[in-house]
Amino acid sequence: MKKVLFPILLICGIVLIILTLYLVRERDVPDTLHFDSPQWHLPEGVKARIGSGHVNVMRYSPDGNLLAVGSAIGVWIYDVHTAEPQSLLAAHTSVINDISFTPDGETLAAACEDGTLRVWDISTGEQKQIFTRREYSFGVDSVSFTADGRTLAATSFYNLDLWDIVTGVRKKPPIALENRRIDFDHLPYIMLGGSKTSFSSDRKTIASWSWDGIIRVWDITTRKQVQTITIQPQPSSGQLIASLSPDGRLLATTNRNDPIRLWDINTGTETQTIITDTRYIPNLVFSPDGTILASYSVNEPIRLWDVNTGKEQKTLQRHKNQVMSVAFSPDNRTFVSSSYDGSLRMWDIGTGADKKETIGYGHQFIKNVSLSPHGETLMSLGSRSNAIHLWNIHTGKHKKTFKGHKNGIVGAKLSPDGKHLMSWTAHDSIIRLWNINTDKLKKLKGPKKLVSGAAFSSDGKTFVSWGLDRNRTIQLWDMETLRRKQTLEGDWIYMGARYLDRKTFAGLDWHSIYARDARVRLHLLDIPTGEYTVKEIMPKKTVSEARTTEVSSASFSPDGQTIAIIFKDWPIDKSGRHLNIELWDVTTGEHKQTFKGHTDGILSIAFSPDSRTLASGSRDKTIRLWDVNTGKDKQTLLDQDWNHNHVEGVGLAWKVAFSPDGRTLASGMWRGPIHLWDTVTGQKKKTLTGHTRWVQHLLFSEDGQTLISTSGDQTVLVWDLMEQ
Repeated sequence: MKKVLFPILLICGIVLIILTLYLVRERDVPDTLHFDSPQWHLPEGVKARIGSGHVNVMRYSPDGNLLAVGSAIGVWIYDVHTAEPQSLLAAHTSVINDISFTPDGETLAAACEDGTLRVWDISTGEQKQIFTRREYSFGVDSVSFTADGRTLAATSFYNLDLWDIVTGVRKKPPIALENRRIDFDHLPYIMLGGSKTSFSSDRKTIASWSWDGIIRVWDITTRKQVQTITIQPQPSSGQLIASLSPDGRLLATTNRNDPIRLWDINTGTETQTIITDTRYIPNLVFSPDGTILASYSVNEPIRLWDVNTGKEQKTLQRHKNQVMSVAFSPDNRTFVSSSYDGSLRMWDIGTGADKKETIGYGHQFIKNVSLSPHGETLMSLGSRSNAIHLWNIHTGKHKKTFKGHKNGIVGAKLSPDGKHLMSWTAHDSIIRLWNINTDKLKKLKGPKKLVSGAAFSSDGKTFVSWGLDRNRTIQLWDMETLRRKQTLEGDWIYMGARYLDRKTFAGLDWHSIYARDARVRLHLLDIPTGEYTVKEIMPKKTVSEARTTEVSSASFSPDGQTIAIIFKDWPIDKSGRHLNIELWDVTTGEHKQTFKGHTDGILSIAFSPDSRTLASGSRDKTIRLWDVNTGKDKQTLLDQDWNHNHVEGVGLAWKVAFSPDGRTLASGMWRGPIHLWDTVTGQKKKTLTGHTRWVQHLLFSEDGQTLISTSGDQTVLVWDLMEQ
């Protein structure tokens, strides 16, 4: 009997192991990969786009067959059954704050950050209407069609407007809002917009709130106030979240240090209190049948609450980063969520299982990007990401993904020859080095406790790593043998700027911004001799007695001879923020020049390829080109439109970069455009329009014919400068 039983048990065990491995494997592989965003409606001059944009809002069509995803670059329309994109509406016009379908599902409207309301025909993708008002200068926050589909209700800050989409005429606003006096010195006044405004799903009711803690509920059609609810204790500025149930009978509210409360609209009384342990104010969304309330917050799982009992039904927590937006399907069976981790998950409400996962939505290009020597491959690393991605910059196609870190990659670099990829994390002492062509991985033992950073030399023959051992150490590696050539102990805290060639490693270290005794030190290693020196750097002129040596920004020149440092006042004195740029000699540690001229804080700096010119972009809406040797202001670049445009952020150069020949300067602006300037004449050559949020990185190809830009809208645009 035992002889028969043993083989049976053995076979069953093997089958169980195989089945388990199969199920796990199937479970970990997403149904659809959306790394390759369709190249629809590319901006003029762009040959490829990577990423689909930061997701702000999602809405199902009334029949549940389509999912509209409002992103930072437009509205993506997806087929729910295949998870495949069908079209892109309002491409690159503005960030989309809110969207709404007509009851028949044939028309879609979007509230845009650029102060417009846009209406499209879903089947043709044709824009039917565009509405705007002077009062929309801060953007349109939320939008909803009324039940008949003929009227579009929109909110913007203090305004509630009703638009007839057939005639294009704005209707009379609610009476209580018509004669209001907006006075920032007197409260209360009604706030409409964003998370502070809630349309009911039946398209009949809207809720608003004022800073005196009063919530007002309005009938959109009759333009009359139907209820007032007083919140106690009063919420502080900008900290109230409110959501109306689909039938307009219940209102859910919460604010900082307050539970979720459910209110009966008819009586104005509280019906339910839901106690949560969340550290941040959660967003609230009702299910279509009004029986479930979803809450989600920063670094918290999604929770589904029973509206009748106030009890938690499900906890959905497979996202690896903050949830951005959620939506219920019309049949109340599916729940969809998007996250900063770049995934979109569809959950079964009954079981709480995520039945479908798609990744690549809104891929983040925040932390790090690199371009291969011949401009063929782009490396990207997102914030809190466990993966590094390689892309073909001509087509925008995803090439490879490298994984190996479990707790988030802190940094990654492409080698100068484009053949190797190096990455590290703050959670262990391992430096990972991949051969990009063969995918072969080498693991190198760095500092015993953790690796803080690493960099390749300009010739690719050496790389340096630094981190925490028993003491803080700097390690020098040979790329050919992958052996440590030298280990040095230092007293650095944070290597904020680095330079490395075959002869010299230099790093600038500064302490925490909260340290009153903060020090700035220049670390210098002569690689051939092994001589290691540390020089303390102090600002040359103190404009405030409270000044410390905190550094706002720093950059080494391409030849490694000079470092530009922007020191920051702490606290800020009356003259402004970090207005001067100081140049220091890397070899001697001596002060060389101080550039004075900006009248407001400096946002970005960059050296020209020949190290003779420094460019700086400032909050004073100017870009200046400085002579490194003489300290003189060679050119002041400005656009008259910047001075006449009072919209926040216009004219702020968030990033500046020189072309390889130094004849062109690219400036990436806070509002998204990129300007190309002639560095000799100071004239603007071209404006590249495509990003809808601030530009984070600017990379020129070696031949200067391609420009890579990454943005807070979570896309990368590849610009063909041959046509510019």
